[in-house]
Amino acid sequence: MRRAVPMPRQAAQRGVAAIEMALILTVSFALFPFVLWFGRAFYEYNVLLKASDEAGRYMASLSQVEVTTAASWLQASATATRMIGATAAAAGLNTVPDLIQIACHPDPCGSPNDPPASIELSFVVAMTDDLMYDTTNGVLPMRIDLTVPYAGR
Repeated sequence: MRRAVPMPRQAAQRGVAAIEMALILTVSFALFPFVLWFGRAFYEYNVLLKASDEAGRYMASLSQVEVTTAASWLQASATATRMIGATAAAAGLNTVPDLIQIACHPDPCGSPNDPPASIELSFVVAMTDDLMYDTTNGVLPMRIDLTVPYAGR
């Protein structure tokens, strides 16, 4: 009867590295588009957050007369809206917010009462989504909410 000769350890491991590499590359290539997609979504969110922060600081630095006068408040709101749109366009975003809501607390903006304690900006942007079209119907809504304490001049 012949006795089985044990194989050297190296011979038993032959080809395992190639199989491991094939498995890792398959998973990596499958996940790579999602990494790009999340990176793009994160970039767009940060650009819009920066834009709303700039507009919020502008609104918070208005004088008490500008905040408590309806006509000047509407003009300042339009300026803040243009600031957000210009920042989004300058960053190369193809999505610009449609409706930007600007509110004052505790009193409404443009009322002749005391100046507000804080100013809130809020808007929703629809990021176009080609990667997960079946899940999101081609649109990923991103909501930006910002509250800035009123500083006045």
